[in-house]
Amino acid sequence: MSEPQLDELRDIDRTERHPLIYDVSETQDISRGTLFYVKEYGRGAVVWRTIVRESLLVLILASLVSSVGGLALEEFKTVLFALTPFVVLFPALNDMLGDLGIVISGRYSELLYRRDEMPPWWRDSALRRLFVQVLAAALVMVVVAVGGALSITTLGGTAPSGTTIGKIVLVVFLDVLFLVCVVFAVALLTGTIVYRRGEDPNNVLIPVTTAVADVLNIVVLVGLISVAF
Repeated sequence: MSEPQLDELRDIDRTERHPLIYDVSETQDISRGTLFYVKEYGRGAVVWRTIVRESLLVLILASLVSSVGGLALEEFKTVLFALTPFVVLFPALNDMLGDLGIVISGRYSELLYRRDEMPPWWRDSALRRLFVQVLAAALVMVVVAVGGALSITTLGGTAPSGTTIGKIVLVVFLDVLFLVCVVFAVALLTGTIVYRRGEDPNNVLIPVTTAVADVLNIVVLVGLISVAF
C-alpha cells in the first residue's frame, strides 16, 4: 500500500464505509479487519477516547441490566437455592455463559471484519460451525459442572436421589441450550447493527452478551426449577 493510499484511508470519516477499503483489501492482500482499525483509529484519533465513547453508554446499560438480575436473584433465591446442588451450579453457569458470550462476540466480530456482510447464519458454514462448537463446549461444561456440584453435595452429606439428579441434569441442560441460542442470536443481531453503523463491535458485544446471559440465566433457571420440582 502506498503512503498516499494509507493517508487517504486514515482521513476517511470513521463512520463512513468507503470503497477504498475493499480495493486495498483485494489488491494488497490486507485483511479488512486491519483496514477497519486503520480507519476506526486513524489520523488524529485517540484510541482510548474512541473506545470509551463507543462503550460507555453500553456499559452503563449493561450494568443496569445486571443490577436488575441481582434484584431478580434476591427475589427468587428461595426457589433457586432450595436444592443444594444449585448453590454450587448457579455461579458456575453464570460464569460459563458469560465466557461463551465473549467467545461468540469475538469470533463474530472477526468474521464481520473479514467479510463485511454476513449471510443468514444457517447459510454460512463458518457461523454454523461456530454455533456447533460453542454448543458442544457448553454441553461438555454442563457435564463437568453438574458432576462437580453433585460430588460436592454428596461429600457434604446431602446426596440427592436418582430422580432429583435426573431433574437437575435436565434443568441445567435446557437452561444452557436455551441461553446459548439466545446469546448467539443477540451477538449476531447486535454485532451486525453496530458494524453497519461504522462502529467497532468489540466495544459493544461483550458487555451486551454477558448482561443478557446474567439476567436470563436467573429467570430461566427459576422457571425450569419451578416446573421440574
